[in-house]
Amino acid sequence: MPKHLAAALALAIAHVQPSLAADVPADTDDCFKVALDLADSAEEKKLPDAERAKVDDMLSTMEGHCEASEFTQAATVSNDIEAAIAGE
Repeated sequence: MPKHLAAALALAIAHVQPSLAADVPADTDDCFKVALDLADSAEEKKLPDAERAKVDDMLSTMEGHCEASEFTQAATVSNDIEAAIAGE
């Protein structure tokens, strides 16, 4: 890999990484609180049945990550849930 490309990639990763860390729950309780807040948001949004089922499946996946203390994975699923609720 050319040195300038490697340097640009390293800078990009260093720039993005701190913002990702801010979204990662600190512990299991925080993780479940985020999941509950997302479930409440989905309920308030009155999503169509198909979208609601998709969000419910993702919430189950997120809760599994919370139980397993896999907070980075839970944060990734959380972002997907937020996008689904927003209709993206």
